[in-house]
Amino acid sequence: MKFNDRISAGKKLAKIIPEDWKIDTIYGIANGGVIVASEVSTYLKKRLDVAFVSKLPLPWNPETAIGVVAVSGKVLTNEGLYRKIGLSFMDLQKITRERLSFLKRRQGNILSEKNLEAEDVTGKNILIIDDGLATGFTALGAVKDLKKSGAENIYVAAPVVHKTASTFLSKDIDGITQIVESETRVFAVSSYYRMFDAVGDKEVREVLKKNRWIFEEED
Repeated sequence: MKFNDRISAGKKLAKIIPEDWKIDTIYGIANGGVIVASEVSTYLKKRLDVAFVSKLPLPWNPETAIGVVAVSGKVLTNEGLYRKIGLSFMDLQKITRERLSFLKRRQGNILSEKNLEAEDVTGKNILIIDDGLATGFTALGAVKDLKKSGAENIYVAAPVVHKTASTFLSKDIDGITQIVESETRVFAVSSYYRMFDAVGDKEVREVLKKNRWIFEEED
């Protein structure tokens, strides 16, 4: 199954979110996940916020994650992997500082206008959405960060999810759903989309502004 783009994938995903999850707020993982999450947010009439998290990539293979960092500074690492491939703790710190600096710039770019900041999540049911989950490590970073901020229940959804990611996340979340679950040995989220262009900070900012405008109109 192929999705035309993130918007069409989001429209399909919105229709399979279980009603008994009783979602309060939706978080899209920056940046591609926000486009998918926006469609779910509109359909469910729930506030949209951004999860600023980034995988910690191998210097010689950006697609392989050795951990994840949130803009709050919370870090999760796969110690067994990074030590096995010969990286030192100093190497890991350097990669983390670079990604954290990148995330802070991205956050500043996206939340540069009034009323775009995230609300307090204490006691709320949160739905985290990405455009696809390969390992689940990035989503786990968002889960841990939101739990630390006081979220009550956390759910995860994506148009396409590898079974490895579902298994990996299951013990830390309250539910997960997807349109397509893959068990293929070679897996790439982009292969499930006809159009999978990079999403810029400006596009995400405009999506957030539209979401806030909808809520202001309802008030």
